[in-house]
Amino acid sequence: MILQIHGQKPVSKKNKLRFGKGRAYKTKDVTSWEDLIRDAAKAAWVGDPTEGDVYMKILIHVPDRRRRDLQNFPDTICDALQGICYKDDSQIVHLELQKVYASAWYVQISVRDTTFTSVESSMSQCRLT
Repeated sequence: MILQIHGQKPVSKKNKLRFGKGRAYKTKDVTSWEDLIRDAAKAAWVGDPTEGDVYMKILIHVPDRRRRDLQNFPDTICDALQGICYKDDSQIVHLELQKVYASAWYVQISVRDTTFTSVESSMSQCRLT
């Protein structure tokens, strides 16, 4: 499955959790971003969530060269796809992240249920061009 989200800035969970009344909760921008991904995934994913190993590639196009830590982006994406593409995000055995400078925000998410024979062979088979 490949999801494409145009014109929407990805939201990181880093510094987006708030605490109150003895519990942590997500801010509105985090829940809105997760809902957007979840809705797109429900429309694209066929069948039940996989119980096997999962390969994921996330390609993030950013509109400027401001400093952004790439590793902060996948948390909300992985959480949003849980229960739709896979049962638990601990099933992700390979996660590939890439940041590309572009004219506008664009996120491409590729998710595959896969059984790896080796990391090298699976990487060559799953490349997005």
